[in-house]
Amino acid sequence: MKRNKLLQLCVLSLFSVSIFAQDNTVGLLSYDPVKAYDGYNLMFPHNQPNVYLLNNCGEIVHSWEDDANFRPGNMAYLTEDGLLYKGKREAAVAGDAIWAGGGGAILEIRDWDNTLLWSFEMNDDQFRLHHDFAVTEEGTIIALAWELKTLEECHQAGRDTATLAQAELWPDWVFEIDPATDEIIWEWHAWDHLIQDFNDEADNFGAIANHPELIDVNYGRPDGHPDWMHANSLDYSDELKQIMLSVPYFDEIWIIDHTTTTEEAASHNGGFGGRGGDLMFRWGNPLTYQAGDTVDQQLFFQHDAHWVDDFLEANHPQYGKIALFNNRVGADFSTANILAPDWDMYKWRYGIPNGTFAPADFDLTYTHPVAPTN
Repeated sequence: MKRNKLLQLCVLSLFSVSIFAQDNTVGLLSYDPVKAYDGYNLMFPHNQPNVYLLNNCGEIVHSWEDDANFRPGNMAYLTEDGLLYKGKREAAVAGDAIWAGGGGAILEIRDWDNTLLWSFEMNDDQFRLHHDFAVTEEGTIIALAWELKTLEECHQAGRDTATLAQAELWPDWVFEIDPATDEIIWEWHAWDHLIQDFNDEADNFGAIANHPELIDVNYGRPDGHPDWMHANSLDYSDELKQIMLSVPYFDEIWIIDHTTTTEEAASHNGGFGGRGGDLMFRWGNPLTYQAGDTVDQQLFFQHDAHWVDDFLEANHPQYGKIALFNNRVGADFSTANILAPDWDMYKWRYGIPNGTFAPADFDLTYTHPVAPTN
């Protein structure tokens, strides 16, 4: 899948400088045109409302301004035909029924001249947009949202309700909307794919280790905050017809099948893989499905998990692999990583040898700056 985006970037501080300034101390620090991609950088800085397009010299070449009362919510994408897709929210969130870091509220499409072409809002006491979305080749939008589950619903699902700090949960769900009709044409809910071994009289009771395709309703955020999973990135592969989520409170990435109907996505059957909306792939922390312990963990509150399919030709050695930012690998450093899942296109399945999803390790790890050796 070749997305028609130039670049994405969120939650950054923006510095506007000239490369020719003699006393330059912030902004562009270095530029090697041999190694850098020849293009532009799209920036949607946190705690302000505007989107900026910068060249490789760090100069602002275009901007999309917004009302000062709005903030990123959280991503922006620019297509080759000059359309800006952005998520945003009102700056004031006091009193919002559902709010956590990364919260959004509004999706917009704007043209090059900043004319609003389309808008969609989801922010009430039942649902709220958050973090990320993807634009498909058909022009539909696949987005992340939270949905409210009450104390009673959590108890029925087998959750230990004594661990709920606010007597509710906000599990993640994914939906696809067509801007041409404003219709939600597909959806997937994590709540439909649960398992638990806490309460044998509640729903979803079973042996967690026997079901790596299901989500342990009692795993996740240790402080009991209702933002239980906190999926912080979403990517879509038009080539694979699959959706990938980064789920930091599970320290995992998940992949689900988009060849399903909405009805199949709510079940354990259907789609090319024949498993409905169950997880096709999960990786980073096998403890979540009782197939390992803490020494087997390889992801640590990761961000920006995506397929490597932009800017590269299909014959590039990294094309089609998964890249991510591994935030909390050590007490004082993070890494960027690339891994290659064991994907069988004929069986439409990911390899899970010896009960844990492959691969055993990363293909590449980048740490910067690299600590000097003595």
